[in-house]
Amino acid sequence: MSTKPKTTIRISLLIFAAFNLLITASTFAGSEIYRPLSERVKASDAIVVGSISSVESYNTYKSVTALEDINIYSVVTIENASTIESFGIAPIDGMVKLIVSGGVIPMPEVLKSKYQANYVVQGDTSMPSLPISPDTTRIFFISGNGQNDVPFASISHSVLIVRDDGQVLSNAGGSLAKISNDDFRMIRSNNFARPDYAEGPNPPDDILTKDKKAEPLSFNELVKYIGKYTMKNRDIMGLHEALRNPSVENPSFGAVK
Repeated sequence: MSTKPKTTIRISLLIFAAFNLLITASTFAGSEIYRPLSERVKASDAIVVGSISSVESYNTYKSVTALEDINIYSVVTIENASTIESFGIAPIDGMVKLIVSGGVIPMPEVLKSKYQANYVVQGDTSMPSLPISPDTTRIFFISGNGQNDVPFASISHSVLIVRDDGQVLSNAGGSLAKISNDDFRMIRSNNFARPDYAEGPNPPDDILTKDKKAEPLSFNELVKYIGKYTMKNRDIMGLHEALRNPSVENPSFGAVK
């Protein structure tokens, strides 16, 4: 169900001394097939609006005697959540739980003396940045929650930011252009410099616009557009229940209770 090809590289030992971090394994993203907005909506199990209130990481193994016994997953909690439906916004009675592969945990005591690091990091470099930010509203195009390492319909633009004034930005804070030709574009200025994206690979040239007159993308416009491609008369109560309590069985970290 993964939406991207990827290559896994095992790093036996890499310590960032300044932060006392040890990276045991990182998954580096390969090339990604870009999905236009309409396809991204159709590929999503749900499109959730809300803010990240907590990110908690766990090790799947109860007993640790070596680095190979460390396999981390994280639970990302989204509060003040709603889904975008064909008729508009549908509030969720409770919090949404996103299950992602990777995270940060304290170094197990049994390994501290050997590696002299306080924390262990695992993760996928293509994962969108998901910081704890209860005051920031985000839009999440969710697909395969509990089944995929990266539970999003597409890496590019699968997490967006909504400013207080209603303007929609990329997850890195870049301005997005008003929807045209069934998609939006990242607005590229004369002094545009590709950022070192925390949430994944840089956007290809075909999703950038050089139009200086491009109008910003608004939340209301995006909601109306998404509504056109969202299934009508679906079981919203059942969908919300699945978002609050996802069924988790992922080959990367097994069943999560």
